[in-house]
Amino acid sequence: MVLLMIDEIPRRIGTQGWKQFLTNKKEMLNKFDRAKEYAKIHEVETYHGIVAEEQFREWLTNFFPKKYSVTSGYIISQSQSDEIKAPHFDVIIYDAMNSPILWTEDHSGLSRNGRSQAIPAEHVLAVFEVKSQFSASTVNKALDHLEDLKPLYDEIDKPDVLNKQYLPINFVCGMIFFELNIKNQYSKASLNNVIRGNIPRGYIGGLILRGEGIPEENTAVIDILLSESEMCSTVGSDKVSLITGSPLSDSICFNGKHIGSMLTWSEANFSIFAFNLLSRLSGIYRPGYLSSMHGMSWMNPERHRSS
Repeated sequence: MVLLMIDEIPRRIGTQGWKQFLTNKKEMLNKFDRAKEYAKIHEVETYHGIVAEEQFREWLTNFFPKKYSVTSGYIISQSQSDEIKAPHFDVIIYDAMNSPILWTEDHSGLSRNGRSQAIPAEHVLAVFEVKSQFSASTVNKALDHLEDLKPLYDEIDKPDVLNKQYLPINFVCGMIFFELNIKNQYSKASLNNVIRGNIPRGYIGGLILRGEGIPEENTAVIDILLSESEMCSTVGSDKVSLITGSPLSDSICFNGKHIGSMLTWSEANFSIFAFNLLSRLSGIYRPGYLSSMHGMSWMNPERHRSS
C-alpha cells in the first residue's frame, strides 16, 4: 500500500524577488522589537515610537527613486503669518528635484538619524503619521494631527499662480501603525475612528505592518470606501476580528456620500501599498488596478506529494 502525504498548507509563489522585497518590512519590525525591549527600562516608554518613525522613513528613502526625498519636519506656506506655529510631522515626502530646504534642525541627541527639515507646502507630495499600536486612541491622535494640515489643503493653487501657497493637487496623507495587538482585535472604535467628519484632502487611510498571532508576512491596509447606502460595522466579539477578518466600519455621510473604511490582511499588501503610493506621487494611480506586480505572491494551487 502506498501512503500519500499531502501538505495541508500550499506553498506560496510569486513574482521574482517577492520574498526579498518583504524583508524590508521584517527588518523594520525587528528593529522596532529591539527598541521596545530597550524602552522597558526607560521612565517614559517612547523610544520605540521614535525608532518606528525612523525605520519607516529609512525604508521609504531606500525604496523611492531619487526625485523624491523623505524627512520629518515642518510644512511652510507663504500664506501663513509667522505668528502661526508650524506643526511637526513624522513623515514628509517631497519633490527633491525642485524643492528647497528652508532650514534643518538637528535632533541627533534624541535619535540616531534625528533631524527635521522645513519644506515649502507647494513641494510636499505626502504626509504620514506613524504610531506603534493600532487602537482607537492612536487613530484619533494621528488623524487629529493630519487635520492640522487643513489651512494647506483647503484650496488648490491655480496653475499660473507664481507664489504657490497650498499642497499640490495630487497630495496624499495617511497613517502607519507597526502592530495591532490581540487586546484590540474587537475594538469597533479603532476602525470607526479612521473616518470622521473632517476628512483631509488626499486621505488614503492607513497601513498596519503586523497583527499579533498571525503570520508576520501579512500586512493590513485600511482602505476608504464610498457607498450610496449606509454601512454598518462588522467588528465585535460576536462578529469579525480586526486581525482575522476583513471588517467594515460604520459609515458617515459626507458631501452626499456614505464613507467608511475596510481593513484587509494579505501577504501582498506591503507591496501593493508601496507601489500604489509611488503611483499616487507620480500622478498615474488608477483605482482598482495593481500599480505593479513587483513583490506580489499568491497561493500555489499545486500541493506537493511524497510516497
